[in-house]
Amino acid sequence: AWVNYNQDDTLGAVLILKKDEVENIGVNPELGRDRRLKISTLKVSPSKWGSKIGEVLISLSIREAINQGHEEIYLTHYVESKEDVLVELIETYGFEKVSEEIDGESIFLKRLTPNQGDNPTPLETTQKFYPSFYEGNNVNKYLVPVQPKFHNKLFPTYPDRDATLDEFAGEFQSEGNAIKKAYLSGAKNRKLEEGDILLFYRSGDNMEVTSLGVLEEVKYGLTNADSISRIVGKRSVFTQRELQDIAETNTTVLLFRWHFDLNNPISYEQLQEEDILTAPLQVMSEITDEEYKYIRKEGDVNGRFALD
Repeated sequence: AWVNYNQDDTLGAVLILKKDEVENIGVNPELGRDRRLKISTLKVSPSKWGSKIGEVLISLSIREAINQGHEEIYLTHYVESKEDVLVELIETYGFEKVSEEIDGESIFLKRLTPNQGDNPTPLETTQKFYPSFYEGNNVNKYLVPVQPKFHNKLFPTYPDRDATLDEFAGEFQSEGNAIKKAYLSGAKNRKLEEGDILLFYRSGDNMEVTSLGVLEEVKYGLTNADSISRIVGKRSVFTQRELQDIAETNTTVLLFRWHFDLNNPISYEQLQEEDILTAPLQVMSEITDEEYKYIRKEGDVNGRFALD
C-alpha cells in the first residue's frame, strides 16, 4: 500500500495493490482466472485534486505490474455518473470496461502490451498500452535539452536531481507527478508529429540523456501566455511570469507522456564517441533510428515495451 497524508494528517490518497490475483472475475462476460495485478483501492481526496497524484498512483501500479511480471491490471468500480473522475483518469491510461460483476459493479482492465493481432497506431500504442511505445520507422526521434532547474521539476524520479524547498515542506509538484507533461520551446522545427519519440537531455551540469517520452500533441507558433497556460495547465514547469517572457517569441508547446527514465543515463562523452553529438546539446535535434537504438539499448530501457 502507498498512503499520502494532508498536512492536517487527514488522508490525501491511498493505493492498495494485490499481486497474483487469479480469482474468476466478471459475469457479463466471464474473464477467467488469468494471473493479474489487482488495484484493490485507489482513492484521492478532493483536497489533492489537481496535484496529479492520481497519475502517480497509476504509474506506481504500472511499475509494480512490470516488476511482478504481470501483463494485465484491473480494478472494479461502481460507476455513478457519466462524469466519474476515476473512470476519466484510468481510461486516459488504457483501462477499458470489459465486464461486470453480478451486482453490476464494473470491471476495468488494462494491458501493458497489445494482444497478438492488435495493430495500434504509434499514438494508440502509447495511449492504450502505456508504458508501451512504438519505436519503428514511422516516427522520428529527437534529443531534447532541458535546463537543470526545469529538469528537476519535470523528472522527479531522476536519481541525481535536487529536491525543491516545496518538497521539503511536503508539497506535491503537479508538473512532476504527471505522466502527461509539457515542454515549451522556441525551436523553429515544424516536423514534429504525434507519436514521435523524445529523449530528454539534462543540459548544463550532468549533460546526459535521462528520460524517454512520446509526443502526444504539438502546438506551433503560440504568442499568448494565457493561451499557453490554458493548454499546458498544471503540467508546465514555468511560472506565469516565465510564460509571459517565453510568449514574446513564437513558442512551440509539446504535450508528451513520460514513459521511462534511462536506467543508465547516456553521457555527453558517450554521445560524442558515437558521433551522435559534436558539441553540447543546446537545441532540439533529430537523430537517426540507429542513434536512437544505441541510446535506448545502452540506456537500458526495457525492450519489452518498445514495439516496432
